[in-house]
Amino acid sequence: MSVADILLHEKPRKVLRFIREKGSVSIYDVSQSTDTAYAHTFNLIKKLAGAGIVTANKSGRRVEVSITELGERICRLIDEIERLSESDSREMLDAGAERLARYREKVREVVSRGESGECRNARLLLGRYRQVVRRMRPRSRAGRRMRREVLEEIEDALCRLKR
Repeated sequence: MSVADILLHEKPRKVLRFIREKGSVSIYDVSQSTDTAYAHTFNLIKKLAGAGIVTANKSGRRVEVSITELGERICRLIDEIERLSESDSREMLDAGAERLARYREKVREVVSRGESGECRNARLLLGRYRQVVRRMRPRSRAGRRMRREVLEEIEDALCRLKR
């Protein structure tokens, strides 16, 4: 098993983290705590041991597993990657919310100009904004709510400007 396989799949990461937390643990305990079948856990531990990431020592019928220095380093890398990806996704969510807020302000400006008669093509602009906002797919609940509110504002404004 390569390091890339561990980084890409959730089960090996869960198994590795559990072993790191507990120190020395049996395969049965690992399978129970990670909600994985014993056979799958056994095969996974076998691959991890073959790669030098964990050590497996058999004592009687029980196999005790512990993490190696290489496994510790991999765990730290996984933690760092997840930390960085979380901060990146937060920045992306913030950028999406900022973009929606800008569109909301543009909609309000167009509506006020359209109602006062300054902007003849207000309905056209609002239709375009509606298309753009509909394509946006915010991931956070707050972003989805803001998207829905902006779309409602656009629809209301279009109805008012039709009169």
